[in-house]
Amino acid sequence: QQQQQQPQQQHKQQMPFGPPMPVKLLRAPCGPPGNNDLLEDYASLAPRPAWTDTSGAPSFVMPQSTLEAPTASYAAYVGSSLSLAMSKTGPFEAGPLPMSASFASLGLISTADSHSACASDEARPNSGFDMTEEDGTPTLQTESQVRELQEMVMTTIENGSRPDRNSFNMLIHACSSRGDVQMAEHWLETMMRVGMKPSGVSYASVINACAQGKDPLRAEQWLSKMVKSGMVPNQHCFNAVINACAKAGFVDRAESWVLAAKKDTGLFHPNVVSYNTLINAHARAGNVPRAEFWLREMVKAHLVPNEVSLGSVINACAEAEDVEKAEMWLQVMLTESWLEPNEVSYNAVIKACVKAGNIEKAEHWVNRMSQDGITMTPVTYNLIISACAQSGDVARAEGYLGEMLRRQIPANKITYNTVINTCATKGETRRAEMWIKQMAANGINPDVVSYGALCKAYAREGSYTKVNSIIESLDSKGLKANEYFYASLIG
Repeated sequence: QQQQQQPQQQHKQQMPFGPPMPVKLLRAPCGPPGNNDLLEDYASLAPRPAWTDTSGAPSFVMPQSTLEAPTASYAAYVGSSLSLAMSKTGPFEAGPLPMSASFASLGLISTADSHSACASDEARPNSGFDMTEEDGTPTLQTESQVRELQEMVMTTIENGSRPDRNSFNMLIHACSSRGDVQMAEHWLETMMRVGMKPSGVSYASVINACAQGKDPLRAEQWLSKMVKSGMVPNQHCFNAVINACAKAGFVDRAESWVLAAKKDTGLFHPNVVSYNTLINAHARAGNVPRAEFWLREMVKAHLVPNEVSLGSVINACAEAEDVEKAEMWLQVMLTESWLEPNEVSYNAVIKACVKAGNIEKAEHWVNRMSQDGITMTPVTYNLIISACAQSGDVARAEGYLGEMLRRQIPANKITYNTVINTCATKGETRRAEMWIKQMAANGINPDVVSYGALCKAYAREGSYTKVNSIIESLDSKGLKANEYFYASLIG
């Protein structure tokens, strides 16, 4: 009995506000998500996740009875036989992967299914969190429009009248868009105070504000209030709660919502946005197995992954410095007709190469990106220039910055500072001075990082008078020497 209680105690420590509400509690008024009375009901809906602690931080382990990793195999690529092995008891582990791959080859989806699923634009899933305003509420485009509507609503209330529902929803949505939870809650509560019943969009906007503010507890509390008011939350509300959990770092919590829905479809139907949220959360942590796992679960649910789905998996590979897998997933995007790799996809692969210190492969994908007609962005150049800086290649770094300027692609402080620091590190003092002047001439004010790199160059050649001169001039430029500045002198 003690062994059975131990996982439950660990679970409560990591998730203080309880599991998601079970289906039957969504049919009737219920208490806040932190209510302990919900625990037993939820246990009948979906097993709670078990925890293992091997490195000081909790790691999620999928209960085998709830969800098993899919199995797949493929073979005979250019005369070679390869296989993909996946664990059935938790996050799968992939074996060697081919450089030429597709969803069909990975056993994820058949070619016929992929074509039929994407036969029309309607089948193409949304690329991210999208709260459709079901009652046709227009949105406010500028801050001045928000202020004008606020004044109009308050004046109407002061005159003893009641503003219309759309006015309130527009204000709540505006607050939601910028993650202002307090003001979103204020307008919803004002709406109820004047006797106006909130719509589903009203609640969904507040829940989304909590998601933007990384506050999953408040998001779940508003979901509970929505249910108590007699309204049934829609898919957008649940996706906002999942997003709130993921953004706050409670990835296991976000997963538990999707698991609950998979166990009983009466809760809600996870869509591409739901799965993309989980994939992206694991991508930020560099957890490639879990990102790939949820991609496969998406396909098992008969949903078609999109560019965001694959791009997030590639980002996971980049964070994990797994160049081979990053390249493989980009190759999947290039192979499948319904997927269109964009600059984000290529940049993720380039990032993986840069983090792994492989400048040759990084340049290969930069060239491939250009050949495929994808416009190179400042992020692309910053990545490849960073790779040049790692290898101390001043000429290459300067060459890419010069190419940016010729193509009129805006270089930012990161671009210039990387080149300046590369020059300073290699003792190219005059070139570092030249790029600081070029930076200022192009309307970008050098900062402490810029001058710190230049001072490093002066210090290395023994020009301490110039170092002191720059330090004394920082105040007049509105800058202050910080720890980074002084560390650069000895770096």
